[in-house]
Amino acid sequence: MVKPQDKRILVTGGLGYLGGRLSQHLAQTGAKIRIATRRTLDLFPHWADHFEMVTYDGTSDEDLDRLCEGVDVIIHLAAANEHRSAADPAGALMDTGVATVRLLQAAERQ
Repeated sequence: MVKPQDKRILVTGGLGYLGGRLSQHLAQTGAKIRIATRRTLDLFPHWADHFEMVTYDGTSDEDLDRLCEGVDVIIHLAAANEHRSAADPAGALMDTGVATVRLLQAAERQ
């Protein structure tokens, strides 16, 4: 059985309001946290400095496979932000849904 302190957890959307707080909490248990983000490196908040940060392109199978490689748990919180969702609800839902399926496929491959 994998102990909490030995878990390797991927958190997509780990820099968001919920994801950031969850990542910090899980790190306090000793889990090793990998945060997946589409932000550029210069936009990481300072509190995230001690996490493994991985930028990715959600349309790239290679990037998605790299995200999922070697993790025990995936917590998927990435989604279109509130501005995109308000401006184009249907498009935001489609993009988020397709991205979720692609992440699940990568997890299955790993």
